[in-house]
Amino acid sequence: MNLKKFFVAVLLTAVGGFGSAHAQTLPCIGSQTPVVVGYATGSVSLSYQLCPTTPNYSSFYWDGTMTYSNVSFDGSFSVNGSMSIRLDFANNAMSSIAFNGGPLTYTIGGQPHTVTFNNLAYSLNSAFQVGAPTGSLTVDSVVYPADTAYFAYLFR
Repeated sequence: MNLKKFFVAVLLTAVGGFGSAHAQTLPCIGSQTPVVVGYATGSVSLSYQLCPTTPNYSSFYWDGTMTYSNVSFDGSFSVNGSMSIRLDFANNAMSSIAFNGGPLTYTIGGQPHTVTFNNLAYSLNSAFQVGAPTGSLTVDSVVYPADTAYFAYLFR
């Protein structure tokens, strides 16, 4: 299962949970236990909450924490660590996505590389086209300013 399919599954889970949130009196709904997806090697666990930002639920946000435990999607590298993802929705479309935290340790050819997300955020239009990014990415102690090129690596 590639990362893009997993992301779509997460979004569908979040949107499916939104109907339940609408009927509740509590402002947020969250995962009772983390959702765990196993791979040939390792697993990813996801815990989340979905919260309205307007009284009529026309906009809301989804906050999630993804924890990677020795995950190897194709055998060429492995990932360990945890990071946060926030999705903002408005007018029936995702309006932004932000990555924060870490570190994630990618081991490639036996060599570990540490990646930390520093509020790396992208605005999105209704066609899921990426707008101006903000924040930064730290790789092995070197800080890289936000760039739209990173978006393709996050959603391959």
